[in-house]
Amino acid sequence: MRKSINQILKNFLMPRMVLLIFLAAYFLFSFLTYKDYGISFDERDVYLRGKLLYIKIKGNDPVLYKDFIINKGGDGGLRLYNHIYPAFLYIFNSKENYEIYHLLNLLFASLVFIAIYEILLYKYKNQFKALLGPIFLFFTPYFLGNIPINPKDMPFAVFYFLGLTSIILTQKWKTEFQSLALGLTFGLAASTRTIGYSIFIVWLIYRSLFLRKNLIDTLAKTAVIFIIAFFIQMLTMPYIAADPYNHFRDLLYISRFFPWKGEVLYMGRRFISTNLPWHYLLVWIGITTPLIILALFLIYLPLSLKDKTDALFSLAFIINLALYLYLKPVIYDGYRHFLFLAPIIVYLSASFFIKLLKKKNLRKWLFILATVNMFSIIYSYFTLHPYEYAYFNILTGGIKGAHRKFEIEYWNTATTEAVKWLKNYAKKNNKKFNVAVYGSGTAVEVYGKPYFNLTIPQKADIIITWERFKDHKKVKGKILHKIERQKVPLVYIFQTSKRDQTLK
Repeated sequence: MRKSINQILKNFLMPRMVLLIFLAAYFLFSFLTYKDYGISFDERDVYLRGKLLYIKIKGNDPVLYKDFIINKGGDGGLRLYNHIYPAFLYIFNSKENYEIYHLLNLLFASLVFIAIYEILLYKYKNQFKALLGPIFLFFTPYFLGNIPINPKDMPFAVFYFLGLTSIILTQKWKTEFQSLALGLTFGLAASTRTIGYSIFIVWLIYRSLFLRKNLIDTLAKTAVIFIIAFFIQMLTMPYIAADPYNHFRDLLYISRFFPWKGEVLYMGRRFISTNLPWHYLLVWIGITTPLIILALFLIYLPLSLKDKTDALFSLAFIINLALYLYLKPVIYDGYRHFLFLAPIIVYLSASFFIKLLKKKNLRKWLFILATVNMFSIIYSYFTLHPYEYAYFNILTGGIKGAHRKFEIEYWNTATTEAVKWLKNYAKKNNKKFNVAVYGSGTAVEVYGKPYFNLTIPQKADIIITWERFKDHKKVKGKILHKIERQKVPLVYIFQTSKRDQTLK
């Protein structure tokens, strides 16, 4: 028994001691900050649909069953999205507390930090070098900032990276066990976002060209993995299970031609989301990725194809970029729909950094650059928190340079901070306000009682607005307060009249 424990400590825990320390620090960060984050624009609908899926599954509700499988028009939110992740969150948060949701999102994302560590440990057999992966990812503000408040794109980013990692880590497993593992991870990725099916293309090309496996054997194995993955999608999406062929075909069509046709601010101009310049995704990745990570990635991307492990991640990036350029899907809000590329970029950057450490003449400069980059990101975290996703690198001149040229506060989470400020203002002055919100009014409903009545702009004493869609220009009134970061306004609080009431 003692010998077995010692073996576990030696073979499993000891190579992961620094990872455990990192996770302890990350969990501490999560518990210290989870109450800071505002409610994002889409969160209410995402969590509600997860709750409804949970009720449908547990109670076998016939009305909800129809809602989840029958086309009733509208945006198809219940039918066309996979709601298994928010349903899982609801199990642990039946009171539907948004702060607890944010904490659960933070804790769940630890899986991607573990995965990037494991793949680097597998490759370099050194836990200190492997730790660079989680550190690089933590100091990628656009990614970190999306973790607590984005329950749509973040789970997909985690599942997709787990799928890629599984390809490498299961290579020596027995065929049936590897197929089961890949079927599960591929299935979670593909069912969460349709673009997740690109992982099958990555797998086929990687196994055939880089691992030089027999093509017939590869196709047979892929067929088994696909069947398992599609079964996962049917289990998690009632709409697909009701009519797998026709409904899956509908899902593919909707995924490419998503019906949102809003305005997108890009390079100081306003475009319709269905007609964005081809370089939209590339530019957004370039201006929101820390420069040292971006530079390492760009230099290493073509070189990494010579490395059997890293080639997998390069393929994943190249294939998904090619699909984006060819299919021209509707995207907006920065590159959040392709957020799953961020861990891939970080992994390749960290791997290249580790390779460069072998060159003694470069070590000093690498550590200097990494240290400068880390402290600049730390400064950004302190000055942007809790809006880390609003980070822009020096290619735009930071958030100040990006202001009114790119969408900054597209998630509308700063409305929560505005509501909390206004509530303190109302308490202090013993007032009750009729409040209207351009954006999401969820924060008013959650945090505003009993000082606010949520109403329409025409009947409001107070209007909370953002700059997106030029909404702040629609309001005539006095600016009572602004929520700012680095002197850039994120949300405005307007006082429109003196119709406020003394609180009784």
